[in-house]
Amino acid sequence: MKSMKSMRLSRFHCATAAAATVAVLGLFNAAPAAHANTIVNLASVTPAAGGTRFTYNAAFVATPGSVTLESGDFFTIYDFGGLVGGSNSQPAGWTFSSALFGPQAESTATFVDDPAVSNLTWTYTGATLTTTTTFTGFSVLSLFGGQRGDFYSAENTQRFDGVPGSYTASNIGQVNVAAAAAVPEPSEWLAMGMAATSVGGLMFRAKLKLRSKRQQVAA
Repeated sequence: MKSMKSMRLSRFHCATAAAATVAVLGLFNAAPAAHANTIVNLASVTPAAGGTRFTYNAAFVATPGSVTLESGDFFTIYDFGGLVGGSNSQPAGWTFSSALFGPQAESTATFVDDPAVSNLTWTYTGATLTTTTTFTGFSVLSLFGGQRGDFYSAENTQRFDGVPGSYTASNIGQVNVAAAAAVPEPSEWLAMGMAATSVGGLMFRAKLKLRSKRQQVAA
């Protein structure tokens, strides 16, 4: 008759073997993994007639034989405040559109998209690119001059040798957008909260001293 220890070991080995089998099957059945290949950054913020011009750069980082930039690929900057309609400009081979919600690159993490604030989308319409390229001059006007951090998502095309069809290579990142006023970073909020607490404490102590003096006078 098996001991309790040997029975536990047998169950452990069986469970480990089963998990390994599932993992191997998963490797064969899963779609090829996508890579992050577009990086968007705020290049400049300048005063302009009718508002403030925000200009962005988009760097496409190619993966030889795999990730390409093809017509229909895009990137979207979310919740851009105070957008001035018709103020957009972009490099050749790109078109602009705006919407209050979406689009979001496939398979990227879910984040808050404010349906009351415009999203900026630039879609590629040029010839397929297989080399790393930085595009400059994506810009729009805003009625606001402040900034705050938000998100962008991007979608490229990915192909694999010996695998028919194409897949989506998506990524998400952070970028500054226009806002009615500069929004403090979390660390600044913490400092402001600590300062407010300190001031509140001083006021409370001052009130206690004043009350004590009044009680002494009354006595």
